[in-house]
Amino acid sequence: MKRYFAFYGERYYPLEGMDNFLGDYDTIEESLDEIINVHLREGNEKKYWGNNWYRVWDSIERVEILNEVDNKI
Repeated sequence: MKRYFAFYGERYYPLEGMDNFLGDYDTIEESLDEIINVHLREGNEKKYWGNNWYRVWDSIERVEILNEVDNKI
């Protein structure tokens, strides 16, 4: 299993979880690239997130390191 876990969802709901898991990645950049690719494949504009959200979790430090609130990509 790789260090960074990426999650993405089209709408916010309080019980987000493994259904929104995109995959595990070696770098933060790889995680963000996959999040952007999925976001664009869904027909969204890169700069418009609306109710969509993402998270990147560090499995070694066991902390969330990126999210759509703090880091709009």
